[in-house]
Amino acid sequence: MALIKCPECGKEISDKASNCPNCGCPMGKQEIKVMQSLEESTSANESLDEVSIKKNVFKKKFIIPMIAGIIIVVISAIYDLKVIKPKNMYLQATKLLDNGEYNEANKLLSKINTYKNVKKMREEVQYETYAFSCINEIKQYLKNPDSFSPYEITFYNSLGENNGQSGEIVKNETNDDKKYPVCIMHYTAQNGFGGNTTGYALFKYSNEKDKYQIFGTCNSLDEEDYDKTDKDEILDLIVCKFVKLYQEGEHAIGNVNMNRIKTVLKNENYKTIKIIE
Repeated sequence: MALIKCPECGKEISDKASNCPNCGCPMGKQEIKVMQSLEESTSANESLDEVSIKKNVFKKKFIIPMIAGIIIVVISAIYDLKVIKPKNMYLQATKLLDNGEYNEANKLLSKINTYKNVKKMREEVQYETYAFSCINEIKQYLKNPDSFSPYEITFYNSLGENNGQSGEIVKNETNDDKKYPVCIMHYTAQNGFGGNTTGYALFKYSNEKDKYQIFGTCNSLDEEDYDKTDKDEILDLIVCKFVKLYQEGEHAIGNVNMNRIKTVLKNENYKTIKIIE
């Protein structure tokens, strides 16, 4: 015997009863089957609702937080790889450069070539190693090497010449000039009498010596300042003419960071710097 609800009064009665004992509603077999079917359907729906509620609770308590946690871990890993790690390597490379450790710094920078201005920085580093090769060279000829201070360092891969006809610039260059451009340095240093003088020095790379060597120096770029009857001043005048030809040709290439160069010179960590190819 099972209990069903009376369709009239809603009270539970036996499924065997022919009439509801409470309100007298007749209970035929068909009505009883309908009532039983409704009760089973209601019970099943209630069970499905309970399962759905439990699934939603499980999702909210476990699955969603777990997915959110995974996303946070992945984002953190990507941020560390793309931002934190390159930034640390960049700062470390900058310190190495200030200490004159150019090759070590360049190795670090090569690993983060797409970070910030690293590509430009690596080009500066390369040309700065050329500059320090020139600086080591010129200091050998100065009366007081420690008084040396560069104003400007510029590189040229071709010599500009006026052909005397149309005023066009003719480019004279070699493979060595392209790989190791000519360096022109404007600098100041003490002379033999202890006074500070300014000058220009021209350097060219020597494959035989595997370094930059000084081509010559001059104190002025005004040709009228030279005595053409003095042998020594004629040599200086020749250097003056070459410097002007390079500058007027406007074929300057590369860049250097003068502040960094002066920092390295101040710390005297430049003598062991090797040229970076």
